[in-house]
Amino acid sequence: MKTKLYLITVLLLCGLVGGCRNPWMENILETFFPEEQYNIGDIGPGGGRIFYYDPGGFTVQAGPSGEWSAYTAHYLEAAPADLGSLEWQTGIAMDIPGTETALGAGRRNTALILSPSGITAPAAQACRDYSGGGQTDWFLPSAAELAELRSLIRTGVYWTSVQIGTVTPFDQAFYIYMIDGNSGTTQKSNAHDVRPIRAF
Repeated sequence: MKTKLYLITVLLLCGLVGGCRNPWMENILETFFPEEQYNIGDIGPGGGRIFYYDPGGFTVQAGPSGEWSAYTAHYLEAAPADLGSLEWQTGIAMDIPGTETALGAGRRNTALILSPSGITAPAAQACRDYSGGGQTDWFLPSAAELAELRSLIRTGVYWTSVQIGTVTPFDQAFYIYMIDGNSGTTQKSNAHDVRPIRAF
């Protein structure tokens, strides 16, 4: 009963102050209806583990060709299990310019990897196709994002979504991050572990 009275009161106040998006009203709403909070290690909305939290938020880069706008996220969530050992790219090497190592870059990197027509990129495609927890915004992590994932994964060699240097059919090196703290490059046609993540 108290919850119903709170809700009715809040709705009346919203009407009196010209809407619930009024800054004063937003403070009241936060008091009665706080946003859902997660701790590191909690199960997130996608069914995976929360492995990074920034109370001030970080920017998830805008998608290429206007696929989505940049947005502020506070959490990174990892899928509960690897998707297997997959290649970064198959067939003739294709250059993917513009990928970045920073936290918040992985989703855009993944879209860049998959944007050229005719490309076969098993690691990035598997992450994009993953729909754990009914979520459809999973991606292959950037180097900085995968570094944070060390809190959940202790061993193994995992693909990131970052290309290092210009790639030609004769120079097929792509960035990987080893969970033991070392990093290096390897050929795109090699198979390494893949763990999708999402930012929200």
